[in-house]
Amino acid sequence: MTNPKLNYLLVLFLMAGLFFTSCSEEETVSVEEVENYTEDAVFLMQRRAKVGMRGCFEFVFPIDIVFPDETSQSVESYEELKEAIKAWKTDNPDAEDKPQLGYPLDIMTDEGEIITAESKEDLVASSKECVKDFIKKHNRLNNSCFRVQFPVDVLLPNEETVTLENRKDLKRLLRVWKENNPNLEDKPQLVFPITVKVKETEEIITLNSSEDLAALKEECRGE
Repeated sequence: MTNPKLNYLLVLFLMAGLFFTSCSEEETVSVEEVENYTEDAVFLMQRRAKVGMRGCFEFVFPIDIVFPDETSQSVESYEELKEAIKAWKTDNPDAEDKPQLGYPLDIMTDEGEIITAESKEDLVASSKECVKDFIKKHNRLNNSCFRVQFPVDVLLPNEETVTLENRKDLKRLLRVWKENNPNLEDKPQLVFPITVKVKETEEIITLNSSEDLAALKEECRGE
């Protein structure tokens, strides 16, 4: 004679096994989806902004990103950007739309000129002179092989030079300058020499001119 209690426990055991197997499989798929989603999202941001090793500009971090649910987050580096996107996708597994760049957005040219894009239209206008074939040349998730070291001096169009201790100070200065001089076409520029750290070797290099900066960018691109 079959024990009803034993049958009940057996059913529960089988159901639990199926549940944990299903969760394990779902978690594996989720990790892959999160990685692919993050890779695509960063690539699209770089492509739209013409930023990175195969682009014309570099992001001036921190930058803001806006997620499809209209929440936003400020990130200090590409590493933080990727981690933020991964975390959001993990919390929103069904999301297909990608996060967007927040505005205003600061980008830097090869010559060290800092441009503030107040909108998507501004960003498009700023990149019109970019003649590089970004999409064909760009390797996914590539970014600049170096990082500007602080403090840096910035020359304002009114000939005033300001020393900035970190990226947040730089962003704050750019915002205030833009707000106080909305119709001025001249942009703040880095004062050379500047120092940068090569990401792969952690070597500190001194760049004495905008030409040095452009040359280092070309070397990063492998051109």
